[in-house]
Amino acid sequence: MSDTASKKPHRETNRKLQELATSARQQRERVRNAIKELDESSVSSSENSVPIKELDKLSILPSKNSSPPPNSVLNLSDPAFGTNLPFPFVGILNPDRFKVDVKPDGKSWFYMGREKFAELLDKFEELCEDSAHRDLMVYGTKGYGKSHLLAALVCYLTARGRKVVYIPDCRDFFEEPIEQMKSAMLFAWADDESEQQNIMALATQEDIFDFFKQQNDVVFVIDQLNALEREVNDTERIITKKVDTRDWLRSLRAPSIHRAILSSSANNNSIHEGASKRSNSEIMYVYGGFTRVSLRSNNSFVKWTLLTMI
Repeated sequence: MSDTASKKPHRETNRKLQELATSARQQRERVRNAIKELDESSVSSSENSVPIKELDKLSILPSKNSSPPPNSVLNLSDPAFGTNLPFPFVGILNPDRFKVDVKPDGKSWFYMGREKFAELLDKFEELCEDSAHRDLMVYGTKGYGKSHLLAALVCYLTARGRKVVYIPDCRDFFEEPIEQMKSAMLFAWADDESEQQNIMALATQEDIFDFFKQQNDVVFVIDQLNALEREVNDTERIITKKVDTRDWLRSLRAPSIHRAILSSSANNNSIHEGASKRSNSEIMYVYGGFTRVSLRSNNSFVKWTLLTMI
């Protein structure tokens, strides 16, 4: 093969990576603008809002002596709220459960507010302040919104300037771990074009490992971790690859430097048991899907402004 012919695939790869980096910068800006709009929007209440006596049961509401949460948190936690959010991942593969809408101006998906969002954000903030715990496992019933909660949190943290390495589906990640990880990294470092160039030059898992060793305060959000567990029909090659991929992911999120939010379905006992045994892990349970409040189609939360009535 001539030198010219051998260089063509390399040039094509570089072109695609440059396009991906540009897309990441644009999508990160869309995420920032979307959360900014939610912060600046009003938070409505209605006659059908949650009764005052139920306020103390909702983790979203602060005490009288604390500062009100941002409107974006109130909205993202309100079961009566719904909006299209930019999808915070620029890789080619899009998880089916999100029904991602791909348009020229970017990818988006429809998010319905969940009361658990406020609790998830609280748990993350506790994780950042607690030197003893580095991982948060979001564990619960399959199909009840864990993935949407995590994606919304990624949007919120991204808009707040955090570097979030988001893996939306470990089943897709398992097929092309280096490409999927680089896509996630290009989004996380979308505000730093020079660092994006460094990321594009990474060629191996070892390169990526070395990159993260030099970074501080990175948040890993890894969804569908159960996809890396052994299944009945797996061949020995698949089993080995799953173990290697899971170990590599664990090595990247160095517990002394980074934080991680992981999710697994309730049918995955081994992950739950592992998280329970690790002293540096916390578990947040998500069962039952939408709550009783969520099922009232006309309800919205009684917001911060109504606290003065108590």
